[in-house]
Amino acid sequence: GWIPAVAEAPLSRSRLDLPDGVARLKYYPMAELMPAFDCAISAAGYNTVTELMHHGVPSILFPFARNLDDQFARTTALVARGAALPGAFPVQAIVAHLRELESPVWRESLAAEARKIAPENGAAAAAEAILNLL
Repeated sequence: GWIPAVAEAPLSRSRLDLPDGVARLKYYPMAELMPAFDCAISAAGYNTVTELMHHGVPSILFPFARNLDDQFARTTALVARGAALPGAFPVQAIVAHLRELESPVWRESLAAEARKIAPENGAAAAAEAILNLL
């Protein structure tokens, strides 16, 4: 019963070839759409993960090696806390996680723990800090 969707990067100049039945999303800011999703398969970058956690989107996270951002440590910590699932290959491992996520009880458990990670979005605090600089 899943309807897969691919979110294209807002600054991407290329267009991905997607198979039939896969929705294409090119929207900014994507965070506004996150409550509409039952789950996400995502890279484990700081901003994306924070938005997924804030909106309580049950997520399968794939960390990538970065010089200034330890995505592996972030993913490991979130998985240990029960706020996300680890992305892994082969594809059967991803399919197994998606089968787990078919359970509304399991999705809500992940979502509840995720929301504890980033309970506020920080926009008001950021705006106040900027105004205080002026």
